[in-house]
Formats: sequence, C-alpha cells, structure tokens
Amino acid sequence: MADAPPTPQYSHLWSEPKPLPGHDTIATPKTYEDVYEPSEDSFLFLDALHQEAPGLATTIGAGDVCAEVGCGSGVVITYLAQLLGPLPTYRAIDVNPAAVHAALTTAALNNVTIDVFQGDLVAPLNDVAGKVKVLLFNPPYVVTESSEVGGTGISAAWAGGVHGREVSSHADCAVSLKHEFTAVGARTRARMCDR
Repeated sequence: MADAPPTPQYSHLWSEPKPLPGHDTIATPKTYEDVYEPSEDSFLFLDALHQEAPGLATTIGAGDVCAEVGCGSGVVITYLAQLLGPLPTYRAIDVNPAAVHAALTTAALNNVTIDVFQGDLVAPLNDVAGKVKVLLFNPPYVVTESSEVGGTGISAAWAGGVHGREVSSHADCAVSLKHEFTAVGARTRARMCDR
C-alpha cells in the first residue's frame, strides 16, 4: 500500500486572522469556535480511509461523487480527495454555517476542490442520486436529550439524542430511501425505516 498523504492542514481553525484563499474575507479563530475540531475519531476515520484506498481507487471513476455528511472542519473529505485525486467530484455537507466555511478553507489550503453545502443530511445530494459511490458520515453519538438534536451550532457535531442514535437512525433511513452506494470493505446494515 502506498504511503498515506499527510493529514490535511487545518491550523486555520485556531491560527491568527488571515485572508481566506481566493476571498477577501478575513477568518479568525472566533469564526470557527462553533466547528468540531479534528479529534481522535477524525484521525481513526483517516486511518480507515487509507486502508480502504486501494479498493476505492479501483471502484471510483470520472462522474462519480464522494460525499461527507457532517463535514465539520472538512479534514476527512479533504483527505479522501488527497487519496483518490481529482477524478471524482467531492461534496461536503454540514448544518453549521461556520463548518461550511471551515471545510471550504481546509480544501483550499490543501489544494483540493470540494463543493460544500449547508444542509441537513443527504438532501444536498438529491441532484446526484445514483452517482454517489462513497458516503462518509461520522454521526453525532453522544447521548443527549432529544431536544438537543437538530441545532446548527457546535452541538450538531456531538448531540446524538436518546441512546446516541437519533441522528444516525434518521440518516440511515434518508440514505436507504434515496441512494445506492458501492460498499468497499464495508459491512452492510439492514434497518427498517419509517417511510
């Protein structure tokens, strides 16, 4: 297996104010205080992607879409783009407007192209249904009250609701109703969804 690309640069989340690449806007650490900073689970995700890269590289081609739901800082989808190169299209989605900004900046700082959308779960993928071959999602899993689920700030990154499964259960149903994906080295889960 080839050497892993470096972890994407994301120091803009806490560094000194500076212009964003390709923009006149000045971003400050305050801009990103409501963005989930890459942590242990993020880096485990990068390791898993590196292990899956050979299989993904033989499955993903031009016209295909790779997407991440709940992209936060954009580190995971940026890493996937570094692994697979520019042939597929990359999309990232987050409900948090600060995360959308952070993900765009992470992609730009790492010289990859990612279309980033503010939205809930897979709705911003409806126009590419049937083309999405890889869907990444590290869902919020912290057990919280149901009332904490559904925000657009930092809590959206961790509030999982009752049993920590409300967001992931909703996402499983949304995905199974609209999209088919190529599973490479993944376990398939079947789930009954309310339609």
